[in-house]
Amino acid sequence: MQLLQGTCPDSPARCVQRPCVGALVNDVILTVAAISDVGRARSKNEDAYTVSDFTSGARIETGSNQGVFTTSESGTLLAISDGMGGHAAGEVASRLVLDSVRAELPHASKEPLEKRLDHAVHRANSAVFEAARSQGKQGMGATLTAVFVCHDYAYIAEVGDSRAYLLRQGSLRQLTRDQSLVQLLVDGGLLSPEDAKHSPQRNVILQAMGLKDDVQVAIAKLLLRRGDKLLLCSDGISNAVSDDELAEIVQGSSPTGACAHLVELANQRGGKDNLTVIAAELTGAGLELPGRPPTGTFQVVQQFGALPPGPEQVVHAAGQDHHSILAGPQARLPMAPFFGRALLRGGLARVALLLTASLVLAVVAMRWLVH
Repeated sequence: MQLLQGTCPDSPARCVQRPCVGALVNDVILTVAAISDVGRARSKNEDAYTVSDFTSGARIETGSNQGVFTTSESGTLLAISDGMGGHAAGEVASRLVLDSVRAELPHASKEPLEKRLDHAVHRANSAVFEAARSQGKQGMGATLTAVFVCHDYAYIAEVGDSRAYLLRQGSLRQLTRDQSLVQLLVDGGLLSPEDAKHSPQRNVILQAMGLKDDVQVAIAKLLLRRGDKLLLCSDGISNAVSDDELAEIVQGSSPTGACAHLVELANQRGGKDNLTVIAAELTGAGLELPGRPPTGTFQVVQQFGALPPGPEQVVHAAGQDHHSILAGPQARLPMAPFFGRALLRGGLARVALLLTASLVLAVVAMRWLVH
């Protein structure tokens, strides 16, 4: 595992080992590790990740790496992308998504940070959408989950179903909400969370980067506390490892150890998908000690919402046997907020959604049989 150095008011080399003597009182130290692994069942890795520090210019993006950074207003980007499209270059889509977001974030510095992140994601979507017009790349797309850490705040953006978690004082919280068909059914009270974990439709997502000329980006921000641990992972990890196991592993390990343990565990259970994980720990006097639950420091800025599309809008990424996309019209229904109530409460609304979902599931099943 390669060790990269971040920035420090004194010496970068000393900053890797510990907070610098005489460092700023408001320093926030971000210790990060990341691994991307092809898994046991696939021949190529369509996942990608980036850890990019905009102050030092340090960047880690391949294999197994770690770094320590002193965060600043310039920020540090942690992001993962799960490509889809099979022969239509899913690995190209995931890398292009991350390269585009990283390139766009330092610009438009006068905008609020959540606006900068939203703008960068939309530009990345446009880049993939345009690239997908090339010969052999039609239908490629990718998920995106990005966490932009600026001093004592983390800004979270999501398109698709790659996840971000927070571990605070031993309690694990999912910061993102899967933009998937099964999550829609769970929010509507039509499917239990336990059944959703084993549903054959759990890889059917409602949107992805590059499949349309626009996306609806879910954005949130989190006020960080000293000792917080962040985890980003593709669904190869989250489908193989339970939340309880995630909490235990992240709580009891360094970021490097957590990444290695999670990938090893997912591979032991078959390694059915590509496996990518970023783990980070935040320390330093610039962060307050935790004194309130995560819900008191978490704010949803904008939500993703979508109704299941009609049968004519079921789209499969070309050549893809992993994710399927329900690329529906612009009819929107706000999703439940973080730790919020179920999406639908009324009996008639539940019946309507159940009938629509049943039709969608039947069409998806038929399309799979045809393919």
